[in-house]
Amino acid sequence: MKEYVDAGVEVFILSGLPLLKEDLGLAFSDLHAALFAPHWDDIVTGKLSLEVTLKSVLPGIAPGLSPQFF
Repeated sequence: MKEYVDAGVEVFILSGLPLLKEDLGLAFSDLHAALFAPHWDDIVTGKLSLEVTLKSVLPGIAPGLSPQFF
């Protein structure tokens, strides 16, 4: 992981992690519509598990992927 400061904001670059579209064939817009928009508030507040939610949404947007890719 690389870290640098840009305009007073710490920015982290995670190298070696898969890129959604390039490596996994998954468009961020699809992930956003299926996961982030409807479920993110419940995930970050602990009402839903990220892994369980990913297992339920991935088959509809990326059938070949499992939560372990994230």
